[in-house]
Amino acid sequence: YCDSCADWLCIQCKNAHARVRLTKDHVVTQKNNEEARKIRGPTQNEKLLCQIHNEELARNFCQDCQMLTCDECQITLHKNHRYLFIDEAIQNQKINLHSLANKVRDVRLVLNKIQQARNQQRSDIDQTERQVIDDIKLFGLNMIAEVSRACKQLINDTTTLCNQARTQFTEKNTRFEQYLQNIDHSLDFVNEALTTSSKMAILKSNRVMNKRLDHLLHQNAIWSKAINPFQLKFSPNDPKNIPFNNYKSWCISTQCFLFFIELKNFLFLLLFDLEQTNGIEQGKLNKYHSQLTTFDRSDTDHQSAISLDTSEDFCAVCRCGGELVCCDECPRVYHVECHVPSLNEVSMNDKWKCGLCSEINQSSTILKRKHDDTNDKLSSTEKQICEKLILHMYTHSSSVPFHHPVPADCIGYHKVITRPMDLRTIKGKLNSYANISEFLADVRLMFHNCSTFNRPESEIGKSGRTLSKAFDEWLEKYCSNSQISIPDRTNKRKKTSIQMIDHVS
Repeated sequence: YCDSCADWLCIQCKNAHARVRLTKDHVVTQKNNEEARKIRGPTQNEKLLCQIHNEELARNFCQDCQMLTCDECQITLHKNHRYLFIDEAIQNQKINLHSLANKVRDVRLVLNKIQQARNQQRSDIDQTERQVIDDIKLFGLNMIAEVSRACKQLINDTTTLCNQARTQFTEKNTRFEQYLQNIDHSLDFVNEALTTSSKMAILKSNRVMNKRLDHLLHQNAIWSKAINPFQLKFSPNDPKNIPFNNYKSWCISTQCFLFFIELKNFLFLLLFDLEQTNGIEQGKLNKYHSQLTTFDRSDTDHQSAISLDTSEDFCAVCRCGGELVCCDECPRVYHVECHVPSLNEVSMNDKWKCGLCSEINQSSTILKRKHDDTNDKLSSTEKQICEKLILHMYTHSSSVPFHHPVPADCIGYHKVITRPMDLRTIKGKLNSYANISEFLADVRLMFHNCSTFNRPESEIGKSGRTLSKAFDEWLEKYCSNSQISIPDRTNKRKKTSIQMIDHVS
């Protein structure tokens, strides 16, 4: 115990006291228990003395002022204040502190659980990062493999296409050279007959020579056409963004094009996972209509009388190349299955006219057809008019979106349109129509579905309005020339609405 400092010292403090210059002269003594109690007693009492009244002990605790007071202060300065004796105040403070401490302990337990959850979250973030990185790497490997496979397939298809083009060129060139030889031989024969033959020989062979020269002139209409360059190119752009007027420039191999579409869909599904909306359904429809014109064509046996052109021309209906039938009246060419009616169903002579160039049969017996209850089929004239109208729509530049039905996977379309209609369906129902009004009702229904589902400013919406306007002009032209009455537009709409309601019910 240091008498000078009036403070208790431990062994380290005692040694420090002896080393420091200011305290090395202090008197440090060791006290026994009795002496220690005597020293502690007055010290504790001195600490409890009132700061205002130095002689009074601070035995009270003012609850209002939160401070220790003596009896004198409680009577004067803290009169009417709530107070407690020190022991009671200490007991109350202990109870409050214990209560607060328990609440803090409960909070601490909750925070411990939160800390564990946060640690788990950090672990989950690290695990998720590793998982996503692994998925991206796997995706990259799959994409590289798929793109490589697609490129190899496209290369094989390109090689096949070029080989086919070479074969077709060789065959066509052989026939062309044969045609030149025939011309040279015929000209030599005619010159020889004109210079050396007698008059009777010329008169007797005149018919044969005229027929032969006319035949050569007819064949010249095929060979004199402009030779289109071989068109084949690869473009990574989406085909639905290519305008329909550039349709021929990307009409390449069916298998090659469909494989390219399949690859585009695969990459799209890998990159995005979007909800199906009306706009997305519209995009799917546009892509589908772009694919429709490249469907596979089965080989068909044709009559030898049909002249087939394997040049680089394109069918007026599907806008694709291949084996085509040439019209003798107009520059249009067709596949035998694309023409309306199909060329397999009609007999053809050496000179053939397409459905747009042929005349409508104006027989009075057909024109005076009676529409009674027993007659449930179109007359020949009405059927021919319907075929012309269908072929007109097929060959129109705005009709491509209407060539085939909308696929069943376009859920949004079939939720809005309860009775779909398209040109292929109308062509298939042509033999089952009882009158021309039923045919017109289906055509109007096709245009009505187009305007209902597509926005007016969309490409398909504009195409539908253009085709509908052209159809009305064709209908007025053929029906007026054939003396067939056209049902009123309002009646058509009513019948169409009734048919749609009956279909839904």
